[in-house]
This record gives sequence, C-alpha cells and structure tokens, in this order.
Amino acid sequence: MAAPSGADAGLCECERSLDARYRRSSRRQRAAPIIWRRCGTRERTITVSEEDFNTFEKKLVDVETAYAEENLGKLKTLVTPEVLSYLAEDLAENTSRGVVNEIRDIKLLQGDLAEAWREGGTEYASVAMRYAMVDITRERAGGKIVEGSETPKESTEVWTFMRSGGGDWILSAIQEA
Repeated sequence: MAAPSGADAGLCECERSLDARYRRSSRRQRAAPIIWRRCGTRERTITVSEEDFNTFEKKLVDVETAYAEENLGKLKTLVTPEVLSYLAEDLAENTSRGVVNEIRDIKLLQGDLAEAWREGGTEYASVAMRYAMVDITRERAGGKIVEGSETPKESTEVWTFMRSGGGDWILSAIQEA
C-alpha cells in the first residue's frame, strides 16, 4: 500500500478512517470538525465542574443565537477558527439561496459529560447535549417558511469544548449523536 500523501500525510490509520468519515458527514455535522487526537497523546482526564456545565449551557444558547443573527464577530469569540470557517460557509450558502435561519427558544434539556481530557496545556470536554429549539429557515424576501416549523424540535449532539491555560471554553466540534 502506498504511503498517504497530502492532507493524510502524518495521520495514523485510525485518524485516516475518522477523516474519511468526516468528509462523508452532513453539512451540520461538519459545522465543527472532529478533534483529531494522535494515538497515545491523551495525557489524563480532567475534572469538569458545575460552573463548567453552566458555561456549556450558556455557550449552546450563545452560539445558536449568534448563528441565527449571522453575527460572525460574536461567533469568533465563541468557537475555534476552524468551526468559524464552517459556520461562515453555511451562512454564505444561506445568503446565496436567499434564506435566513431563524433560531429561538433554545433550551438545554440534558447535558452529560461524554469525555474530558488534557493534551499539553489544552483541556477538552465533550458533552452530549439534548436540547430543544425553534429552527426555521425563511425566505429573506417575504419571510415564507422554507423549512422547519414554529414547534420546538429536539436535537442531540455532542459538543466538544476546549480551553487553553485555564481560559474561556470555546466550541471546537459538533457531532450528531
């Protein structure tokens, strides 16, 4: 078998498998890339406090609200640059289609820690978040509903947050559960 080249160079077999799965995932799943961990680099687990969970809940609302407002400046403070590029691409696609995403009434129903770890000076926490929200796509001109409804819809996703040096948590990945 030939050695991998390009973007796959330097990835181990499990990472290449994850990367291929990522490329086949839906646009919503790609809204935030999977965090690739080099095999054996996880140093140790970390403790996630009640305050951290409150922060994750607030970040859910803040990210969804900023996305609905198409506020890239606010999103930039809440997510990694990689996640921002995917969200910006999604918003640009909405603009080109002449639609806007209306998100409101965001409510976390359940949040469970899936995994927490440290790599070097960076801490990560993956949280399975079950939440409800009104998610409607409307025509920009006229406001006709193209997709969604006024009824809140439940979703479950795993959101991975990261922070460096004890700083603020930012969103680094979203995966459908």
